Amino acid sequence: MPWLGLAADIIGVLGGVFALLAWLQSKRLQKDVEREKYRLNQKIAIVLQHGAEFYTLKGDTRRAELTRIEVLGRLGMLPMKNKGDRYSLEYLSTAEFIQRIQKIQEGVGVDALVIPCKDDEFEKFDLK
Repeated sequence: MPWLGLAADIIGVLGGVFALLAWLQSKRLQKDVEREKYRLNQKIAIVLQHGAEFYTLKGDTRRAELTRIEVLGRLGMLPMKNKGDRYSLEYLSTAEFIQRIQKIQEGVGVDALVIPCKDDEFEKFDLK
């Protein structure tokens, strides 16, 4: 019977070691979740650019919410000089636009989505 006590002691020690390792892993995962939550809550500015002119849309978007449809919706809310007109920005239908959004979604730190506009595209908006 002395071997039964020894086996119980070994099992107890191993159980304690595994519990410690599981706790350390849990803490590591908790830090990763907090870091990801912080990253996804970072504010991203949406900026229209025409030459040297820049117009930053009011109200930044969280990185987690920055999608193509969100950008198109935010642009659609901008006032137009001719009421009832729709905006049309050539850049929004390029692969570069989609790639830029993906890079921002995957990135870390301060970032902005800059949308280059042509003369006629920029002039349609009532940005005063």
